[in-house]
Amino acid sequence: MYQAVIDRARWIVAAALALGVMAAVPRAFAAAQPDPFAASAVGKNLPDEKISATEAERRAQIAWERGDSNWAVYYYVLAIKHGAPRAPTFVRIGEIEAARGDAARAERAFEMAHAADPKDPRIADELAGYTIREGRVDESAKLYGEVLAALPGDSRALDGMGEVMLARRAYASAVQYFTEALAGPNADVGVILGHRGFAKLLLNDLRGANQDLRIAVHLDPHSVAWRYLGELQVRENEPAGAFSSLLHSMDAAHAYNEIGRTYLRLEDYSRAKRYFAKAVRASPSWYREAETNLALATERAQTPH
Repeated sequence: MYQAVIDRARWIVAAALALGVMAAVPRAFAAAQPDPFAASAVGKNLPDEKISATEAERRAQIAWERGDSNWAVYYYVLAIKHGAPRAPTFVRIGEIEAARGDAARAERAFEMAHAADPKDPRIADELAGYTIREGRVDESAKLYGEVLAALPGDSRALDGMGEVMLARRAYASAVQYFTEALAGPNADVGVILGHRGFAKLLLNDLRGANQDLRIAVHLDPHSVAWRYLGELQVRENEPAGAFSSLLHSMDAAHAYNEIGRTYLRLEDYSRAKRYFAKAVRASPSWYREAETNLALATERAQTPH
């Protein structure tokens, strides 16, 4: 019944976040829509926009507990408009957006939280997690540097700096940061070992990579480290083991394609073609990437070196 209202609320919040103007929440909207907190929403209106920041925050929390994330964000925006601390309230909005899978709006909320309190290392750390995934490497390095200046030895920030070094192809430095992260408080050992194992793999330290990655997948059976272990096993001429490892994180067609891509990087075009062909056969109706890779491997195999 109120889907249009909810959609309108979300649009307003998105506009307010994008523009950075909390006063953008229009009075007409607040006066015209049903109150989701009334015993019966029929014929009721939202509270006047002049409700206190504390009351808006209370209503936001109630909405979140009820699973009404759109209304929760609406009231948190209203709370900021009426004087609630900007940084922690934007953090709460970011957490809500992240929980419902809207990474772009979550990042925007954390950006505004960081702008409101640039000295809070936890906010900087949250924001850096988004920027590194988007490949904004220099920005991520700056943010993680801020965290480490405030919290030397912080495990998450050290792990993040390791990812920055990976992106910069400074693999030895990445290994060093990951090693320091393992000694930090509350280290997520499985995740960090997965990252360090990948860095060692890129350094061609296959033995060290194998040790780290096997511990990582033992600690977390759903770890992305299975993918790195699969690449390692291809490099060690164990494609059957690689296929088995990759099946922990993807289907057969993708696993064959990943093995083919590794052989392509190793310039073993004959084997690359074989595995891309397997990927196409495993999912002939839709797996276009494998067909493209197969054509590329065939072309390179025919090109004199």
